[in-house]
Amino acid sequence: MALIKLNNQSISAVTALPTAISTGITMADKYRTTSDITSNTDPITNLERVDDASFSIIGSGMTESSGTFSFPTTGVYQIYVQSRATASNDAAFLGIKLTTDNSNYTEESYATVSTDSSTRINAGIFTSVLFDVTNVSTHKVRFATSSMSNATFYGDTNTNVTAFTFIRLGDT
Repeated sequence: MALIKLNNQSISAVTALPTAISTGITMADKYRTTSDITSNTDPITNLERVDDASFSIIGSGMTESSGTFSFPTTGVYQIYVQSRATASNDAAFLGIKLTTDNSNYTEESYATVSTDSSTRINAGIFTSVLFDVTNVSTHKVRFATSSMSNATFYGDTNTNVTAFTFIRLGDT
């Protein structure tokens, strides 16, 4: 019987395969904005957990308080941001901000809608990060908009127009 390494332990392939398959993704959650954002906002707070009949949380899900998200367990998380946005004579940003000390947030990634024309453009924008959460007390995420002089990131309580997805990919 072949031996493989799983979490630095040698185990038989027959034992490891069912364990690896049954583990899969242990946490997935999604939030969205409930209304449009038309000004600089840090953090974004007009949020709700997606409540459509087609959505179901996997695991215990994220915790959100005043726009700051806490993770349920340690691990490596994929964080996705999607939005429908418009702009004219503007460049606006929707960013993912992370902290590892529960205090100082750094923008790790952002999506942009931009035009130097007075003609309003519509855009679908997207960005994502991988975040290694080694301590659930100090590692947090929030989302923010900036440079919002003539732009809109759309929100809707019934549709994922501007939405934030969290998926735990595995152990840290």
